[in-house]
Amino acid sequence: MNKEEILVKSRQEKNDEGIEYLKTKGRGIGVIGFIAIIIFVVIYNFINGLDSYSVFSIFWSYIALDGYGKYKILKEKKYLTTAIAGIVASIGFLISYILTTI
Repeated sequence: MNKEEILVKSRQEKNDEGIEYLKTKGRGIGVIGFIAIIIFVVIYNFINGLDSYSVFSIFWSYIALDGYGKYKILKEKKYLTTAIAGIVASIGFLISYILTTI
């Protein structure tokens, strides 16, 4: 493949590396923010004697869905394992939350 063929193929894909970089960077910042809020709420709940079952359920559901999305694309068993473990943990914390709030 010569330089022109590569450029034509790249233009046909309509894949802008700059945009992809910004999306990835934005996702990373979002994940850091999400985890920071989770940590803050868990510490706040601990200090005030509250449980964090609902927070952990949300956290583990995020981990499960992230793992499932990666598994669908990459077909690697480690992501499927992450998804299954996350689902189990999320459901467990959700049940705990429901049982403590009844």
